Amino acid sequence: VVLKNGRYDNVPLEVVTSTKKTVNVDKYYNKERLRPLYTDFEMQPLFIMASD
Repeated sequence: VVLKNGRYDNVPLEVVTSTKKTVNVDKYYNKERLRPLYTDFEMQPLFIMASD
């Protein structure tokens, strides 16, 4: 399930797995508590993954 043009839609699994997604753990996570950092949400992306 994906969001496409603001609506839920389906895409083949190959589309989702075709690019490598990375997360900047140091920037977005508290590694000691194993939780996201909840410090500032203003102007941040909804998803913290980015294509490499």
